[in-house]
Amino acid sequence: MLETRLNKCYDYDAEGVGRMMDTKTGLKIAYRRKMPETLRTLSFAKEKHAGQYRKGDGSVPYIVQPLNMACHALEMGIYDDAVIVAALLHDVCEDCDIAPDKLPVSETVRRAVSLLTFAVKDG
Repeated sequence: MLETRLNKCYDYDAEGVGRMMDTKTGLKIAYRRKMPETLRTLSFAKEKHAGQYRKGDGSVPYIVQPLNMACHALEMGIYDDAVIVAALLHDVCEDCDIAPDKLPVSETVRRAVSLLTFAVKDG
């Protein structure tokens, strides 16, 4: 049953290949649920991941992965603005060379993203 609910996160083409969650759908959910930080972050994340593609054949835009993480959380009934924003931004620091303290979000989200960010340690 959970799998069925999670499948709503994808648009499937005729061959059954999953595509990115429609950003407009995410915006509608965020607006309806009064999630202002999510509304601002959707376009920021999409802009920062522009030109990046998932590993494999290189045809799937990278933004698909954070959008699906956010969508999965929403489909599981998680409507906390900070949690959804952290899901959208969880790879921005690693993949876009932006420090967590430079993200245009609340301190709560910056901290969450910092905890989710893989850091290479010296030595």
